[in-house]
Parts: sequence; structure tokens; C-alpha cells
Amino acid sequence: MHIAIGTSFGVMLINNINAARHHYKSNNLDMNIFKKIVPFLIIGVAISIALSSYLSSDILQSIFIIIIFYIMVKFLIRLRKCNNIN
Repeated sequence: MHIAIGTSFGVMLINNINAARHHYKSNNLDMNIFKKIVPFLIIGVAISIALSSYLSSDILQSIFIIIIFYIMVKFLIRLRKCNNIN
């Protein structure tokens, strides 16, 4: 599980950097907001890395399942709202 999380983080990091660069070139990135968010992202990543090294694979797997479930429910609620509007 530790390797899977590390691999996922690496892929997400590269994708997010490319997306931010593309939005910056397209003038779709508010640099004031971006500059305010970046320190919190760095702190969050550092805390996550530190915690994940001390947690067992079972706990990491449980956290991963909870996060995926939360994202799924949030997506379904948003999808339902969009369908009710149309």
C-alpha cells in the first residue's frame, strides 16, 4: 500500500503541475489565489508523508477507501443536482 500511495502521489504531482502550467499559459489561473494555496498544499503533503510512513498498510487502505467513498458520494450528489436543474 505504501508503494501504491507513493506512485499515485507521483502521478498526481506531475499531472497537477502540467495542468497548472497549462492554465497559467491560458490566463485561467488566478496567481493571488494560487500563491495563497501553495503553502497549505506543501504542509499537507509533508504531514501526509510523515503520517503514512508510520501507519500500517491496513490503516492506509482504510483511509484510501474512505476517501474514495467520500469522493464518489460527493460526485453522485453533484450529478443528481445537475440532472434536477435540467
